[in-house]
Amino acid sequence: ANTSAYEHFLRARQCLARQTREDHKRGVQLFERAIAIDPSYAPAYAGLAMAHAALHEWFGAEEADREAAERNSERALALAPNLADVHVARGCALSLSRRYAEAAEAFEAAIDLNPNLFEAYYYHARSSFAAGQIERSADLFCRAAAARREDFQSALLAAQSLRRLGRAEEAREMGLEGIRRAERALELNPGDSRAMSLAPGTLLEVGEPDRALEWLERGLSLHPDDMSTLINGACVYARLGNKERALDLLERAFTWRWGQRDWIEHDSDYDNLRDEPRFQTLLARLR
Repeated sequence: ANTSAYEHFLRARQCLARQTREDHKRGVQLFERAIAIDPSYAPAYAGLAMAHAALHEWFGAEEADREAAERNSERALALAPNLADVHVARGCALSLSRRYAEAAEAFEAAIDLNPNLFEAYYYHARSSFAAGQIERSADLFCRAAAARREDFQSALLAAQSLRRLGRAEEAREMGLEGIRRAERALELNPGDSRAMSLAPGTLLEVGEPDRALEWLERGLSLHPDDMSTLINGACVYARLGNKERALDLLERAFTWRWGQRDWIEHDSDYDNLRDEPRFQTLLARLR
């Protein structure tokens, strides 16, 4: 590969890791520059597909982003069908259109090509949860957590799926591991919005509600418009019975048209909001 294209590719990957709208848009630009330099560079097409998929899911559910994820994942697959990352990108793009069975095939192809690839397990798990396949999501999140032992997201989401299945002891063990990982992430980056927003739900489960609210409110203070912070904050307040606060956070999030209605429909954290007319009105905004 052209070394300049590779440099742009690496810089784009760094942008995606920061998980903000601006960074994802910057990632799109850098992936596009890599492709302009080397039009046959399959990893850049796969990265571009992932960037557009993230923009669709977290920042507006724009049809243009879904189409771009679809188009670029197809191009990546045509160029490099033996590259695991390409199949992950294809699976993510298919998930946006709720083509969950086809997405599962793509993720499984990625795992066959690279059984140690964290992204294959993690995004397969997210797609499975959105499809309502909770048992499979639990297994895949656990496998993702084993593949990348510093990642807190997979461990915390594994705990959530295990709780849904009634596997309380396993959920607690995985949840405590996820909290430990989130603590380490915050030591390295005290402003990590994802750690501050995702861990509080598990902190509630292990009997630390004060700490859960401390983390959550710190996240909301530092990142008041971060989609993950708003969504997970709503989950925590809903579970605590503070419905108005939960709905206020959801209203702010849904203003951006979050692209994961299927996730909400299978997430038990929202159960005590489902009969609320305001919740039903807000949910109707999502595609």
